[in-house]
Amino acid sequence: MTWLGASKVVKIQLAEIRPDYRRLGFGRKLIEAVLVKLKALGAMVVYLQCRPTTSEKVWKKIGFSRYPNMPYFDNFNDSEKGRQLYRVLVPFANPLKSSKAKEKISIWCVERYQADRLSPKWIWPLVFQQNTRKLLKPIIAPVNHKWDINWIVHDEVIKSSEIKYFAKGNRDFTGFLIIEDMPSINVVSIR
Repeated sequence: MTWLGASKVVKIQLAEIRPDYRRLGFGRKLIEAVLVKLKALGAMVVYLQCRPTTSEKVWKKIGFSRYPNMPYFDNFNDSEKGRQLYRVLVPFANPLKSSKAKEKISIWCVERYQADRLSPKWIWPLVFQQNTRKLLKPIIAPVNHKWDINWIVHDEVIKSSEIKYFAKGNRDFTGFLIIEDMPSINVVSIR
C-alpha cells in the first residue's frame, strides 16, 4: 500500500493484495492498520480513486464515501473513470440546514458571484472548547476552492471570501476544508 501526503489530507495511491490472498480479510486488516497509522501521524482525511471500479464496494465497506452530488464533484463521481472516495478519520462537526447559533460558518457550493441568489448549502454552528477558540470538533468538508464562505457572528458577517482566501492554514489544496480553530473576533477586519 502506498500513500502521498504529509499533511492532514492523504491520498492512497495504491492498495493491492495478491490474488491468492483476496477475500480472506487481509486487505481490510491492512487498510485499517494503515488508517490507524495515518491518523497517528496527523492525517484527518484520506481519499483515493477506485481503480478498478469494482473496488468501490470494498472501500465503502471500510467506511469510505462518495463525494456529494454537486456539479463540481461530477468528475469525482464518474463510474467509468473510477470514483473518488474519501473517509474522515477523526470525529468532526456535522453541518445543519440552518442555525441560530451566535457564531457560525456558512458555505455556498457556488462561486461568489452566484451566492447572493442562493441559500448556503452547509452551516456549522461554532462550538468551542471551554475558554479557547479551538473547535470542540473540527469542520471537515470536501470543497471547491472558489466556493463562497462566510463567518457570521450575531448575524453580522465578519469575513466573506472564496474558500481559498478564507484562512491560509485551514485549507488543504487537495480539496478539503479543515477548520480546527478560529481567530478572536476583535483581530479580524470585516470583509
